[in-house]
Amino acid sequence: MRTSRTPRFRWLAALALTILVAGACSTAETPAADGNSANDSTTNDEPVADEPVADEPVADEPVADEPVVEEPVADEPVADEPVVEEPEMVMLSLTPDPVGSTDELETVNPLEQVYVQPVEGGTAILFPIFESGVTVTVDDTMQGVQASCTLWMDPTDSSFKAQCDTYNQSTGEFGGGDPLEILDDPMGYGFVAPLMADQDYVSLTIKGTVYMAQSARFGDEPNFVQIDPNTGNLSQPVTRTVGYATAAEIMAALG
Repeated sequence: MRTSRTPRFRWLAALALTILVAGACSTAETPAADGNSANDSTTNDEPVADEPVADEPVADEPVADEPVVEEPVADEPVADEPVVEEPEMVMLSLTPDPVGSTDELETVNPLEQVYVQPVEGGTAILFPIFESGVTVTVDDTMQGVQASCTLWMDPTDSSFKAQCDTYNQSTGEFGGGDPLEILDDPMGYGFVAPLMADQDYVSLTIKGTVYMAQSARFGDEPNFVQIDPNTGNLSQPVTRTVGYATAAEIMAALG
């Protein structure tokens, strides 16, 4: 039994040795994992990171400015301011003096019309005639005062003057007022009087006092007359051309 086992053991040992030699040779011929031979003593270089390449600045090519075209702007419509037309002179028809005169030396003729226009500060009054002096009178019976505005010619220099006055019938005293604006109109003679009118009363304001009546007297007549102290009548002939208008008529004409 011992003799038969020995050759088989030797055969197995020889087979194992052959396998070991063959494996060693195979290992020596296999290239390394990095592609170098096993006998290559060179070590693998570590990977080197690529250096960033800086881009060189590129000069911008000059670009011609495009012309700016301004769009037309439509003008906003401007509302026209209303034109305020000043009122024109209008005719004021007058009523003849209902009483006339009881003085044989006095002649009273009718004044048919005057022209009036509302203005700042009162009323412009234009008379178509001028003989002695033109006047507008408000007889304030409540205060016993005749208030009047008159245009006359100064005999000393032949210049026109215009002013308001008051006459107190109980005391016989006169009180003057400020000079008036004289109208320059080829159609007649006149001035701007501080005259106002409503439906019931026409008024003249002189030195801050208002004098009122239901009608006004317009006339071309002398400013002052001479009286005979013995008779109380005129001492020489006088001609008056007068007419009347109610407050409502004046207000209607002034608009």
